[in-house]
Amino acid sequence: MYSYAYRLKYLQKLHNDAFMGLNAVILGDGLPPGAVYRSSLPATPVSTPIRENWVFSEQALRERLCKTPSPRKCRLFDPRRRSEVGLHEESWTEGEDESPDETDSVKENDDFVLKRKIFVGNIPPKVSKAALRDFFSRFGRVTDATLCVDAERRWSKGFGFVTFSKKEEADRALAAESEELVCDGKTLRLRPATEKRTLKLRQLAARERRLTDEIDGVDDSLDESVCVPVMSVENFNDLPDEVICAILSKLDWKTRVCMERVCKRWQRMAQKVWQSEEEIDFAGFGEKQRLTVEMFRSLLSRCKGSLKRIDVSAVSDRLPGAETAEVISQLCPNLEVVKLSGLPVTNVSVQQIAQKCPKLRHVELDGCNEIGEKGLWWLFHLCKHLEHINLSGVPKLSGQCFHMSGQRLRSVVLDGCVGMTHSGFVKLATKCSFLQSLSLNSVSQLTDKDLNYICSNLRAIKSIQLGGNLKSITSIGLCSLNKLLQLEEVHLSANAEVNDDVLCALARGCTKLRRIDISRCHRITNLSFSAISQCPSLEQLNASYIARINDNGLRALSAQGALQRLVVRGCPGIGDAGLSAITQLCPVTLIDVSGCTAVTNSFVDEAIRHVTERPSGQAIRLKLITGASGIRYAKSPCGRLELDTSNLCESEFIPPPTLRGRIFSRALSYHGPSALSGRGGGSIYRGRDRVI
Repeated sequence: MYSYAYRLKYLQKLHNDAFMGLNAVILGDGLPPGAVYRSSLPATPVSTPIRENWVFSEQALRERLCKTPSPRKCRLFDPRRRSEVGLHEESWTEGEDESPDETDSVKENDDFVLKRKIFVGNIPPKVSKAALRDFFSRFGRVTDATLCVDAERRWSKGFGFVTFSKKEEADRALAAESEELVCDGKTLRLRPATEKRTLKLRQLAARERRLTDEIDGVDDSLDESVCVPVMSVENFNDLPDEVICAILSKLDWKTRVCMERVCKRWQRMAQKVWQSEEEIDFAGFGEKQRLTVEMFRSLLSRCKGSLKRIDVSAVSDRLPGAETAEVISQLCPNLEVVKLSGLPVTNVSVQQIAQKCPKLRHVELDGCNEIGEKGLWWLFHLCKHLEHINLSGVPKLSGQCFHMSGQRLRSVVLDGCVGMTHSGFVKLATKCSFLQSLSLNSVSQLTDKDLNYICSNLRAIKSIQLGGNLKSITSIGLCSLNKLLQLEEVHLSANAEVNDDVLCALARGCTKLRRIDISRCHRITNLSFSAISQCPSLEQLNASYIARINDNGLRALSAQGALQRLVVRGCPGIGDAGLSAITQLCPVTLIDVSGCTAVTNSFVDEAIRHVTERPSGQAIRLKLITGASGIRYAKSPCGRLELDTSNLCESEFIPPPTLRGRIFSRALSYHGPSALSGRGGGSIYRGRDRVI
C-alpha cells in the first residue's frame, strides 16, 4: 500500500509532465481505475485526479470532467484492461472494445454540446454557411454552423444546425421573436437540437463525404460563402424527393392516385404525402363520377390516421350512411372536424364516430333526418372538446341531449328544428352557459318565454340569428334581446315581427353591435335608422327590400360616422341625397344599391368628390354595386371608385308599389288617425319620422 508522501510525489510528477507539453494523464496500475484525459490546455484542473478520503475516486473524476468539459472528448477506462499503455503510446483506437464507462462519458459530453446547439429550419436556398454564422452572431458567439446540402446535386435542403459557445446564447436565440428571425425574406424555424437530429446530420455528412470523392469536378478550394448555382433538370425524375413531394401535395387527390401508379418511386413519394395529409374535401368531385365505399375506404387508409378534417357533404347522396360512418370511425382516430351534411346516418353511426373520434371539435349534421336524441346524447357525452355543432333540419331533435353538452360548446345551429320543446330550450340555456353563437332561424316552436329565458341565461352570446318564420314570437319577445350586452351580430332577416320598437331596444341595450341584418323586415321605418345610429361600433348594415325607408333615414344613419358596408337592395325610397350623406360622413368601402331605381348618376359624381376629399386615416377606395338601378354612368370613374354593374337584387323580394298604401290602411285600422300625428296609438309609426 502506497504512503501519502508517495501519492504527493506522484501528483507532482503528473503536473510536471503536463507542463512539459504532454496531454495525457494515466494513473498507475497499482491505483484504482483512472482515466486518460486529452486536453488542448496543459495542467488544467481536470487533469489532476480527485481524491476522496485520501483515496483517488473515479466517480469524483467523472463529475469533474463533466462539469468542466473540453473541446476534446474525455474517455474513462480501466487501465487494468490494457496490457501495455504508455504515455506516448496510442494503441487504443476509437470504436474498438468500448467499455460502458467510455460510452457514458461520451454521452455526457454530447449532452453538453447539444445544450448549446439549435436546429434551424426553413433556411432560404441562397444562404451559405458563412451567412448563417453571421446571422446568428447577433445572439452570441457562434462556434459552428452546419448547412445540410444534397450530396448528389449540392442543393441546400433548407435546414441545418448552429452551435453557440454558451447555453445562454442558444436560449436567447430560441426565445427570439419571429421578426428577428427573418432571413432573406423567410422566417427561420428554431428548435432545440436533439440526439436524433444530430445523429441524422452525422450520417448525412458521412454520406456527403463519400459521394464527394466519387463525383468528378468538385473543387474543395471553393469558398463556402459562394452559393452553388441551381442545376438545370431535363427530366422530372431528376428532381429530388422533396420537390416531388411538394408537387404531389399541390394536386387534388384524384390526380395523386393516378400518379402513384406510374412507378415505385412516385408511389413511395405519394405515400409520404398521404401520411402527412390532414384534410380531404370532396367538393370538387363530379356529380356523375362513381364513388363507392371501397374507394372511400382505400382513400382514408392511405392517410394512416393523420386526417383531422373530412367533408363528405358534397357526395352524401352517393354514399351509404352507416358504412361511411363506420369507415370514418375506424380509420380516422384523430379527427377534429367532420361534415356529414345530408348523409343518412343513424344514432348508431353517430355513436360509433363519437366513441372512436373523441377529439372532435366541429360537427355538422344538418339534413340528417334519421338521427335523434340518443345518438346526440352519446356525441355530447364522449366528445368533451366539442365547440361547434350544426343540427339544422333535424326533425327528431327535442333538445334534451343538451343536458350532456360540455362547457366548451361555443356555437349551436338549430335552423328549422321544429321538434324543439320548452324543456329543450331550458337545457340549452342552462347547460351551455358559455355559448357565443346561436342560430334559431325558422324555429316555429320558439316562444317569447323561451327567448326571454335564453337571453337571461346566455349572457356571453355575441351572434344570434332569429330570421324566417317564427310563428310564436312577437315584437315584445324580441325586445328581450337587449339583455345580451355582449351582442355583436344580429340577423333578423324576413322576421315579420321586427319593428321600430325592437331596433330601439337593441340600440339601447347592445352597445357593441357591429353587424345588423334587417332585410325584408317591412315594418321598419326611418325611426329605426335614427335609433341604430346611436351604436358607435356599427360597421355593416343590411336593410334590403324595405319600402318605408328613404333619404331621411339615411341622413340620420350617416351621423353614426363609422359605417363601412351598406346594403340597400330593392329599396324604392332610397335616392341620391341620402347616399351622398353616407359617403360624406362615413368611411364606407361598399354600397350595394342594386334594384334602387331612384339612384342616378348624380350620386356617383358626389361619391367621387367625397372619396377624393377623404382624410388619410380613412379608406380611400369605394365599391358601388349598381345593377338594375338608375345609374348609367358613361364616364370612367376615378381610381378610388369602382363601379360594379352586377345585379344582386332578387326581384321577387322587391316590395310592390302598393305596399305603402296597404301598410297605411292597416295603421289606420289598428291605431286610428292618431298614428299619423304621433299622439297615442301605434308604436310603429310614432316619432319624428312618419313616412308612409
